Amino acid sequence: MTAFRTVWSYLTSNLRSGRKITLPSASRSESTTIVSIEPDAITIAPPRAKGFVRIPKEDFETIWRHWPDFQAGKITRTELRQLTSRSSYILTLFTWYDSQK
Repeated sequence: MTAFRTVWSYLTSNLRSGRKITLPSASRSESTTIVSIEPDAITIAPPRAKGFVRIPKEDFETIWRHWPDFQAGKITRTELRQLTSRSSYILTLFTWYDSQK
């Protein structure tokens, strides 16, 4: 598994304000927009939320530790949601990250 610091570095280096992330399974109107990138957080504008969501680096790291198990179907979105309420947004960005490899 890739070290989290490598993933975080990639996200904060390659995502820019204004970039729209649309997953293959989403409709074109279901894009998440990157609002800002900070050393310790990424702020997004989700497609169905009002306002912005600031996601701390620590939340990303928490979900990353479970990412392989989630991909393997060993844990569910519900279980990840118990770790952070921002898990669905993080999953979107991790799915995008995986698609860039």
